[in-house]
Amino acid sequence: MHLLYVVDFDAEPASQDVSAFDLLAGHVAAWLSRGSTVSVNEADLTVSGSVVLPPAELASPADVERTAAWEVLAAPDDRALRVSVQHPLASGVELTTRVTVSEVCGRTAFRVGMSREFSGGALTPVRDTSVFQPGVVRAAAMDEQLVLRIGGQRIDERFAMVRSAEEACELVAALRDPARLPVLLVHLRTLAGRDAAFVASRKLIGLVRVVTLNYTTREAVEAAIPGLLVPFGGAQLVWSDLGASGISVSSVQIQKAGREVLRDALMPRLAPVSALARGTDEGWRQARRAAQRAARMDADARLRLAQEAADVGAQSEALEEKVRLLEAELADTQALAEAYSAEADDLRALARSAEDLRAQVEYWRGQYLAQYAPEGDADVDPWEQIPDLVAATDPTDTFLALTDASESRIVFTEAAERSWKRISYPHPDDMTAALTALARAAHKLYSEDAGPMGHVDEWFKTGFGLNISTADDTIEKNKAMRYFDFADKRRDQTPHVKVRDAVKPNEVGRIHFAFDKDGCRLIVNHVALKLYGL
Repeated sequence: MHLLYVVDFDAEPASQDVSAFDLLAGHVAAWLSRGSTVSVNEADLTVSGSVVLPPAELASPADVERTAAWEVLAAPDDRALRVSVQHPLASGVELTTRVTVSEVCGRTAFRVGMSREFSGGALTPVRDTSVFQPGVVRAAAMDEQLVLRIGGQRIDERFAMVRSAEEACELVAALRDPARLPVLLVHLRTLAGRDAAFVASRKLIGLVRVVTLNYTTREAVEAAIPGLLVPFGGAQLVWSDLGASGISVSSVQIQKAGREVLRDALMPRLAPVSALARGTDEGWRQARRAAQRAARMDADARLRLAQEAADVGAQSEALEEKVRLLEAELADTQALAEAYSAEADDLRALARSAEDLRAQVEYWRGQYLAQYAPEGDADVDPWEQIPDLVAATDPTDTFLALTDASESRIVFTEAAERSWKRISYPHPDDMTAALTALARAAHKLYSEDAGPMGHVDEWFKTGFGLNISTADDTIEKNKAMRYFDFADKRRDQTPHVKVRDAVKPNEVGRIHFAFDKDGCRLIVNHVALKLYGL
C-alpha cells in the first residue's frame, strides 16, 4: 500500500462542556453520510461495523460503490475510532481514505490519510492518483467548538494577513522556527491572487499555513531572510527548513490558471512529504496497546479466578484467550517493525538522491528566475501598478492595489464595491485618479510626518488636488445615509471627495469615506454618484 497524504492534529475542545473526541466522531459520521441516502450517526460508530456507500464523483467507472468499515477500541481510560473508506478506481487501483480519532492518556488526536493499492499483479505503469483533502478535515477545522494544533501551532481554514512592519517582524521570527509547518507567502495584488490564497488556505489545511503580504511587508520579509524571493503578485512556498528551495508561482500563472492554481501547484509536492513525515498512526497504535493491556489484565484475572476455583475448563479457556491476545500483539509488533523498516529504506533512498535533486532544483529555479525576473523586480512602484476602473464592473483589483500601495492606509467596504458596479459612470479615469490621490493622501495623513495640517479641506486640496468636503447638511440629518458599520464600529461617511460638480446628474461623482483615527486609515464606503438629489 502506497501512502499518499496524511494530516495529523492534536485536538481539544474550545470549552470544557464538550468532548473533542465526541465532536470529531460527529464530524466523521456526517462525512460518511454527506451527499448520500445512507445515514451513519455517532451511535453507529461506538461499535465496529461497516456500510456500503454510493459512488463518489472521483470513482471510475462512475457506478462503483464504496465500502466504509470502522473499528472501535476501548480501554478503561482510552478509546479510538478508525474508519476506512475504499474507493475502487480504474485499472485495478483502490484508493483508501482512513480517518482515526483517538483519546489516549487525556490527549485527543485526529488523523486523516489517503493511500492507494494496485491489485492487478502485472508490471504495468499506474497513472497518477489525484490527491485531494477529504471533506472531514475542513469540517473539523471550521468547527468553533474545536481547537486543532500541529506541533503547538493553531490550525484553521483561514489565511493570515501581514500588513504592518510589526506583523512582518513576527512573521520573520516564525519563518525561522524549524518546527513550524511550511508557509505559503502570497503577495496580494489582484482579486485572482486573493481568491487563490483563500482556496489554498481551505484546501491545504494541516499541510501549509497561508500568509498574505502587501508591497511593504513583502519587501521587509525578503530583506530579513537572505535568499527569499516572493514573486511580485505571486506566491512562494517556504519549507520548514529555510535552506530548502521553495516552490514559486508567478502572477501570470495565478491570473491564467484560476482560483485553484496554488492548491494544484502545491498538493502534489506537500502530500508525499506529509506521508513520509507522518507515516505511523501513533494514536491508533497507542490505543490498541492500551486495549491489549486491559484485555491481558482481564484474562489474567479470569485465569487466577479459575485456578483458585480449580476449574480446569475455565483455566483452559483463559489460557487460550491469553495466547490469542499475545499472538495479536506479536502480529502488531511485527507489522510495526516492517513499517519502520520500509520508512528507513525510503529515507536511505531519499538521502542517496538528495544531491541530485538539489542540483535539479537549483537549475530549474534559475530558469524560473530568468523567465520571471522582470515581474519580481523590487524597484516596481506600486503606485504605477494601479489598474484603471472600468464602469459597471468589479472594482476589486483596483481597490486591492490601492490598499496595497498605501500600506493599508485606505480600505474599501463591500458597499463601496457594490456602489461602483451598479452604475455606468462616464468618466472612470477621473474616478481612478481621484481614488489614487485619496489613497496617497491617506498614506501621508497617517504617516509619521503628515506635515502642517491647518484646515483639513485645504490640506487635501493643496497637497493632493482633491476637493474635499467634511460637512453636508442633508447627509448629517439622515442617519441611514450618514452612518455605516465596519469592523464592529459605527462610522460617519459625511466626508466626501467631489470628483465632478456642476455637470449632468449622471456625471456628479462622489467618494464618501470615514476617518478611522484608531486604525490609522480612511474607510471608503461609496464610489459612485451623489448620494441624494439626482
